[in-house]
Amino acid sequence: MKNTRTAEIFQADRQVEAGHYVKHEVMKTWLLSWGTDRELLPPKCVCGKDHDDGALYQPKKRRR
Repeated sequence: MKNTRTAEIFQADRQVEAGHYVKHEVMKTWLLSWGTDRELLPPKCVCGKDHDDGALYQPKKRRR
Protein backbone atom coordinates (compact mmCIF):
# COMPACT_ATOMS: atom_id res chain seq x y z
CA MET A 1 0.00 0.00 0.00
CA LYS A 2 2.79 2.43 0.91
CA ASN A 3 4.63 1.68 -2.35
CA THR A 4 1.44 2.35 -4.33
CA ARG A 5 0.96 5.70 -2.62
CA THR A 6 4.57 6.66 -3.19
CA ALA A 7 4.32 5.73 -6.88
CA GLU A 8 1.12 7.79 -7.21
CA ILE A 9 2.82 10.81 -5.63
CA PHE A 10 5.78 10.56 -8.00
CA GLN A 11 3.39 10.18 -10.95
CA ALA A 12 1.45 13.27 -9.84
CA ASP A 13 4.70 15.24 -9.59
CA ARG A 14 5.65 14.21 -13.13
CA GLN A 15 2.22 15.24 -14.43
CA VAL A 16 2.47 18.70 -12.86
CA GLU A 17 6.02 19.17 -14.17
CA ALA A 18 4.75 18.23 -17.65
CA GLY A 19 1.98 20.86 -17.41
CA HIS A 20 -0.94 18.53 -16.70
CA TYR A 21 -3.04 19.91 -13.85
CA VAL A 22 -6.16 21.97 -13.10
CA LYS A 23 -5.82 25.37 -11.45
CA HIS A 24 -7.09 25.57 -7.87
CA GLU A 25 -9.65 28.32 -8.51
CA VAL A 26 -11.08 26.50 -11.53
CA MET A 27 -11.41 23.27 -9.53
CA LYS A 28 -12.95 25.13 -6.58
CA THR A 29 -15.53 26.83 -8.82
CA TRP A 30 -16.46 23.49 -10.36
CA LEU A 31 -16.79 21.74 -6.99
CA LEU A 32 -18.92 24.56 -5.58
CA SER A 33 -21.29 24.20 -8.55
CA TRP A 34 -22.15 20.62 -7.58
CA GLY A 35 -25.77 20.19 -6.53
CA THR A 36 -26.81 23.58 -7.89
CA ASP A 37 -29.07 24.43 -10.82
CA ARG A 38 -25.96 25.62 -12.70
CA GLU A 39 -23.62 22.68 -12.26
CA LEU A 40 -20.52 23.13 -14.43
CA LEU A 41 -18.77 20.65 -16.67
CA PRO A 42 -15.56 19.15 -15.26
CA PRO A 43 -12.57 21.46 -15.66
CA LYS A 44 -9.96 20.94 -18.38
CA CYS A 45 -6.24 20.47 -18.00
CA VAL A 46 -4.27 23.73 -18.25
CA CYS A 47 -2.45 22.36 -21.29
CA GLY A 48 -5.77 22.61 -23.16
CA LYS A 49 -5.88 18.98 -24.29
CA ASP A 50 -8.42 16.30 -23.47
CA HIS A 51 -6.71 13.38 -21.80
CA ASP A 52 -7.52 9.72 -21.47
CA ASP A 53 -7.63 9.72 -17.67
CA GLY A 54 -6.86 6.02 -17.51
CA ALA A 55 -3.63 6.47 -19.45
CA LEU A 56 -2.59 9.75 -17.81
CA TYR A 57 -2.96 8.51 -14.26
CA GLN A 58 -1.29 5.10 -14.52
CA PRO A 59 1.84 5.00 -12.41
CA LYS A 60 4.96 4.14 -14.35
CA LYS A 61 6.72 1.00 -13.26
CA ARG A 62 10.11 1.71 -11.80
CA ARG A 63 13.16 -0.01 -13.15
CA ARG A 64 15.09 -2.12 -10.71
